[in-house]
Amino acid sequence: MNWRSGKTAFSYIMLQMVPYYLLGVVIFLFILLMFQALRLTEFVLVHGVNLWILTKIVIFLSTSFLPVILPMSLLFTVLFVYNRLSSDSEILAFYSLGHNVFVLAAPALVLSVSVALISAATSFYLGPWGNREFEIIIEKLGASKAEAAIREGTFSEGFFDFVIYANKVDTKEGRLYNVFLYDEHDPTNPLTIIAKQGVIVREETETEYRGILRLIDGNMHISRGPRYTKIDFESYDRYLTNPISFNAREKSLNSMTLGEISDLIEKNPNDKNLADGYRMEYHKRIAIAIACLMFALVGVGMGMTIYHRKASNGLVVCIALIVIYWILYIVGEGLANSRAVPPGIAIWFANIVFAAFGTWKVRKLAHA
Repeated sequence: MNWRSGKTAFSYIMLQMVPYYLLGVVIFLFILLMFQALRLTEFVLVHGVNLWILTKIVIFLSTSFLPVILPMSLLFTVLFVYNRLSSDSEILAFYSLGHNVFVLAAPALVLSVSVALISAATSFYLGPWGNREFEIIIEKLGASKAEAAIREGTFSEGFFDFVIYANKVDTKEGRLYNVFLYDEHDPTNPLTIIAKQGVIVREETETEYRGILRLIDGNMHISRGPRYTKIDFESYDRYLTNPISFNAREKSLNSMTLGEISDLIEKNPNDKNLADGYRMEYHKRIAIAIACLMFALVGVGMGMTIYHRKASNGLVVCIALIVIYWILYIVGEGLANSRAVPPGIAIWFANIVFAAFGTWKVRKLAHA
C-alpha cells in the first residue's frame, strides 16, 4: 500500500461521511423538536406569539440541543457509512488493496476529533447561551400573557403567588371583571382586594420587562392582628414581575458556562452537596464532548462487522447504542447522586464502557 492509495481511501470515506453527518444533525434535531411540538403549539395558542418570536424560540431550543445532537449524529454517520461500505463489499475491496482497519478507521477518528471540539464549544458556551435566551423569552411570555393563567369563575392559585378570582375574563383585551385578589406574601399582614375591573398592563424596555395588574374602582382590606383597615381606590397597580433586568436574574445550572460552574465549585468548598452537584455538571459537559471519540470507535467496530445486511440497519443499531449509552449514563449519575462513586468517575462510566467496547471491536477487526 502506498501513501497515495491511502490518501484516496481516506478522502473517499470522508466525503461519504460529511453529508450523512449533516443529515444526522437535521434528523436528530427534528426528532427533539417534535418532542417540543405541544409546547410550541401552546406558545401560539395560549400566548399568541408571532412568527418571529416562535422562530427565536426554535433557534434557542435548537442551540441548547446541540451538545447532545452532535455526538449522536456522529454515531449515526459512522455506523451508517461503514455499514454501507461493508454491505456493498467496499471494505473487502479496500482490504484487497492492502489497507488495514486502522487506515480505514482514520476518517472516522479525524471526523470525531473535529466534532468533539465543536461539541465542546457548544456544551461549554453555545448550548448554555441558547438555554439562557430560551429561559428569558419564556419568562417574558409568562409576564406578557398573565391573564392566560386565570380561569373564569375559578379561584386560581398559580397566578404569580396570588389567589385570584374573576367573574369574567377577556383574554383578547387582557381585561378582568369583578376581581377578587388575595395576597399573603406577608403572612402577618394579608391583603384582600376587590375591584370591579382589572387590566393586564405590560411595560418593556430593551433590558427590562414587567407585568402590572391594574385594578379599577375597588377597595382593599388589610388585617394587622386585631386592626382592620379598608381603603377605597379608583386605580391601584399591583406588580406581577420584578422590574429588574432579566439578564441579571439567577441562571439555571443548564444556562451556566463551564467557567461559571468552575467558579461555583471554588466558591463552595465547604458545602459538599452543592459542590458535588456542580462537579457532576462540570464533568457532564466534558464527558459529552469526549463521547464523540468513543462513538467513533464503536461505530467503526460495529459498522464494519455488519456484513450482508441492509445499510438501513445502521440506524437501528445507532438508536440501540444511544439507548444503551444513556442507560449507562443514568446509572453513573445515580451512583454519583448516591455518593457510592465520586462524581468525577461516575459521570465517565458510560464513556469508559464504550471506549473499552469500541477498542475491543477494532482490535478484533485488526486481527481478523
